Amino acid sequence: MSKRAQGNIKPQPEEVHDKELNIPEPVIEVVEAFAEEKGLPKKEVEELLIRISSSISCVAIQKNFEFSGPMPHPALLKLYEEQIPGMAKEHWNEIVEEGKTDRWCRKAREVSIFTGQMIGFALGMTGLFVGYKLSINGASGAGIAAMFGGLGTIIASICGKYFFYKDK
Repeated sequence: MSKRAQGNIKPQPEEVHDKELNIPEPVIEVVEAFAEEKGLPKKEVEELLIRISSSISCVAIQKNFEFSGPMPHPALLKLYEEQIPGMAKEHWNEIVEEGKTDRWCRKAREVSIFTGQMIGFALGMTGLFVGYKLSINGASGAGIAAMFGGLGTIIASICGKYFFYKDK
């Protein structure tokens, strides 16, 4: 592991004698004027410039883009297109497909809820009818059980939607 990777170790002059310092000229002039004013030796000025150089090389600029909804800002789409040609069109096509899928899922859910309620109601009515017929024909226990089962099915099909989607 290098000295640099171990932590906050200041750069040594011998580490960068071969390299050119990446410091803007006005900064060098200010540092030299400061050193002359304070009477610093050349070695300390060199160390100060090396520290400044290493600090400058560690600076990074980050730009964040935020957007809401499926479509990013046009400027961001332009950046997509500059980086990867065709990316903006591909992104647009994905958004269109996602919209179609969302609409299809919503419609399918509405249809399945309605269909489930109708089937539950039909089963419940069948249970009530069978229970009534059994009661008339002398099987009163089975008839009452079938009627309660049918009534329970009707209640479950109508109220089930409310209880199922209540938490969501």
